[in-house]
Amino acid sequence: MTSQKYEDDAEWRRLMQITTAMDVQSGTLQFSPDEFTRPATEGAVAPPPEHIAQVRDALVASCTTGMFSFVSQWQGIAAQFKNANMRGTTLTAAEGIAAQFKNANMRGTTLTAAEVEACLAVISDGGSDALPPPLRAKGIKLVYYKGGMYGPDARTFKITRN
Repeated sequence: MTSQKYEDDAEWRRLMQITTAMDVQSGTLQFSPDEFTRPATEGAVAPPPEHIAQVRDALVASCTTGMFSFVSQWQGIAAQFKNANMRGTTLTAAEGIAAQFKNANMRGTTLTAAEVEACLAVISDGGSDALPPPLRAKGIKLVYYKGGMYGPDARTFKITRN
């Protein structure tokens, strides 16, 4: 999780690199560290509808009862961080690369991280209409950008709330 302020911050990027290196060295990173620098899967063949449905279901589960379920409570969390004056920022989003999403939310899938990335991109490109009703009702948005704390070519996905 980062705030918009830190997306291009050299200190934040270095901290993430050090943390990732420690995870690799200790064997706790559960996917290839190359995923952090793998170029986005641009222009790939559109993923089949069943793959998109599988990723969409994982996104709903994660945002309603799983890892990102705190998203529905962001207003309170943001106020807490603002009151604590955490470097003058508030919690605005949960973000990560597709391999992180897959590792946290889709451990039993046979989809590769690149396939999960392509599905997340299709869902994001479809705008709020492509999101399932439970997420739309909570004002959740899925967006992505290239660069930020993971490197210039990595596609980073961000889950935000209106």
